[in-house]
Amino acid sequence: ENRLDGFCAGEPWNAAAQARGIGRTIAYTSEIWPDHPEKVLASRRDFVNQHPRTARALVQTMLEACRWLDGEGHRNEIARWLVRPEYIGIDEALIAQRLTRDSAALASRRQPVRFFEDGAVNYPRPDDGVWFLTQYERWGMIAHRDDYREIAAAINQTGLYRDAASQIGIAIPAETVSQVLIDGRVWDGSDPDGYAKGFEIRA
Repeated sequence: ENRLDGFCAGEPWNAAAQARGIGRTIAYTSEIWPDHPEKVLASRRDFVNQHPRTARALVQTMLEACRWLDGEGHRNEIARWLVRPEYIGIDEALIAQRLTRDSAALASRRQPVRFFEDGAVNYPRPDDGVWFLTQYERWGMIAHRDDYREIAAAINQTGLYRDAASQIGIAIPAETVSQVLIDGRVWDGSDPDGYAKGFEIRA
């Protein structure tokens, strides 16, 4: 009867559903995958090849924007911009409470939104891309391949990122991190074949 059993949405739409009494958040993405990749700056490969300096400038602009967002009071400032009708057009309090650093206090299980932290959260780790490829394999969307890491590194343009970051003094964080996902499995990119084949439920 015009009802959804559930939906997946980014902030602040889950907060809006809760505020209107038509939904509730049952899991935060920080529970499913701590420090998961989120938004992406993407462009066609031929554009990057034809305009390498422009591509580098785009990455630098993104990094500078993330650095700015981490500045004192800037998250509240951007919340005031986002409430404008031509942007998100939603209650400012709903946006601000999801962006501010103390937003984790709203729920004990969630982590605050992380934008920069001296570049620690911006590096497009190939291991993150490898994880997605293992899932595409798991669900029968692609056939198994042995070069997931090479594919992910090429897509993630880690060389371009490193060049852009070095030009504006941003350090490159660790290439690999070990994380425990919501199913209790450890993902560190070390054994994608074993990881992809280790699920009880497969396509």
